[in-house]
This record gives sequence, structure tokens and C-alpha cells, in this order.
Amino acid sequence: KVVSGKVQMEDEYALSDEEQDEGFVLACISKPLSGEITIDFDDV
Repeated sequence: KVVSGKVQMEDEYALSDEEQDEGFVLACISKPLSGEITIDFDDV
């Protein structure tokens, strides 16, 4: 879950719109859009 910063996932079909709205991303297919991001892998 992205807790700060912004990322863009290459293939957004893997997660539902609701999951994405809650900040969930797949880190393996995400590119950072901001200078710094924080991803919480424990809040799943």
C-alpha cells in the first residue's frame, strides 16, 4: 500500500478500482511518479 508519494502501475487490471483507490499497488509493476515514495508491505 502506498502511504506517501505517487506511483503508476503498468497493468492496472490486476487490482480492482476499489483496491487502487485505497492505495494498493503491485510494486513489481509500478514506476515512481514522485521523488520519494513509501510503500507499506505490512498493511495488507
